[in-house]
Amino acid sequence: MSFLSNKTINQSFLKPYKISMILAAKHRKKSHFDSLVLLVKVILIFIVKKKYYAQITKIDFDFSGQKS
Repeated sequence: MSFLSNKTINQSFLKPYKISMILAAKHRKKSHFDSLVLLVKVILIFIVKKKYYAQITKIDFDFSGQKS
């Protein structure tokens, strides 16, 4: 179940990037500002994904609550 939700989240993260690339392909003449905005979007997507996956894969090694 969680795999499906992770896949959906991944697609939602990439959606703005895909839309930007489609628009960029339709309009060949781009300004430097448009290229910069697209680069910033891609960087932000990777930063958000990195933080999200770090939260998912965090393992709690605190065993103080266990009885020996």
